[in-house]
Amino acid sequence: MTFRYCSGMTSSASECISESRDEHGYIWSYAHTPDEPTETLLAATAIAANVAADLAVKEGKTYVIAATTGPSVTVFILPFGHPMIVQRALSVIKQLLPDGGQIQGPKPQRH
Repeated sequence: MTFRYCSGMTSSASECISESRDEHGYIWSYAHTPDEPTETLLAATAIAANVAADLAVKEGKTYVIAATTGPSVTVFILPFGHPMIVQRALSVIKQLLPDGGQIQGPKPQRH
C-alpha cells in the first residue's frame, strides 16, 4: 500500500512524499522538482534522516537515506540492502543504525 501526501512546502501538488512497505521494510520518497528551491530539498533530506533514525531504532535494523543523481532528485528512505538501491543506482547519503549511530556516505566528487 502506498500513501501519498503533499509536504506542504510548496503549493504544487506534484511535490509529494510517498510512503509504503514491502517485504524489505518501510519505503519513503520525496520527488524534488527543478522549480523548487534548494531549501525544500534540504528540508526533505533532514526530515528523511529523522524518520530513518527513528525507524532504525524502533525496528532494530539499518536504514539508509539515498538519492537519485539525475536531473530530477528523489530522496529515499530504504532498509539497508533493499534492491531498489542497486536497481535505481541510488547514491547513499547516510546509514542510520539500530544503536542510534550513523555512517555518512561518500562525499560527492567533482567532475
